[in-house]
Amino acid sequence: MSLVVFAAAFEESFFRGFLFAGLRNSRLGVWGTIILTALLWAGLHIQYQWFGLGVIFAVGILLGFMRFRTNSLITAMVMHAFFNLVALVILALGMS
Repeated sequence: MSLVVFAAAFEESFFRGFLFAGLRNSRLGVWGTIILTALLWAGLHIQYQWFGLGVIFAVGILLGFMRFRTNSLITAMVMHAFFNLVALVILALGMS
């Protein structure tokens, strides 16, 4: 359960919190910031194959958009934790 909650909280605090807040008013703008933070976040997950990285990048775009749209880091954290939980359940069921 730590993976589900703490990984989501840490990653979202850094990528959609710290980086997003610092970059959104730069020359990148909101969409450039969403794309850059999604790319950097996907790059953190290099243990996955190309398809998995593509999915992670797409989820990063969604998380960044939700961060912008709701102006809340909590929304991104809850969504991230939910995605981690789903991935954990799929992994557990696949190994049974």
